[in-house]
Amino acid sequence: MDSPISLWATVPDLTPVISDATVARIESLHSGWLWSEGRDRWRISPKLFELLPPDNPCPGLWESLIDIPVHLDSYDTLVLMGWNDNQAKRIHSRYRRQRENCWGILKFSQEFMENQLYSNSGDWRNTMTFHKCRQSLQDALMHEKHNVVRHTRNLRTWIEIILETNYYTLEQLDQRIQKCLDEYESKRTKQASMYRARRLWTISTWETLTILSFGKHTLLIS
Repeated sequence: MDSPISLWATVPDLTPVISDATVARIESLHSGWLWSEGRDRWRISPKLFELLPPDNPCPGLWESLIDIPVHLDSYDTLVLMGWNDNQAKRIHSRYRRQRENCWGILKFSQEFMENQLYSNSGDWRNTMTFHKCRQSLQDALMHEKHNVVRHTRNLRTWIEIILETNYYTLEQLDQRIQKCLDEYESKRTKQASMYRARRLWTISTWETLTILSFGKHTLLIS
């Protein structure tokens, strides 16, 4: 199957979430860590995510990132940012028509939210449901552990922060994977060096013991 990156190569100004260089590195280390899910998505094995630093910004975000958009300016990115399926399609449809006049899908979705999100009610969950925020975003924001800090900002500001945080998590994913692969390869190199050193030491020690034992007429090697 062709790489999703190559399938989108004719579309201008699309930034890949995972670069060609990173894809090549992952595939050279383990072919089962990353594979194509159609032309719009990568599917990443949880084994690769075990290498990533555990500083995920939003509860449940890494679980949802098993399916990765091929490029940032996509419907799937909007879903991962925090919009539900229908709202993501609506925003992306408008964004595609106005892309040349925009500063990117993050800014466009934030401006869309500012124009659409109105609430005179203290019921934030109903407001977010009405404006088609994804359930995982609602659950994260309304979690009881955030009861105190939640009221330091208004609902619109919190949603803007979450959208931005989740977008930058995707935008920086390639860099984070590269860093983790560097650490992974470094550990493999050190482990291989230690294994070779232990093996040489074992062989050397065994040969020494054999020579000494042979001198005492004790044969350790048949």
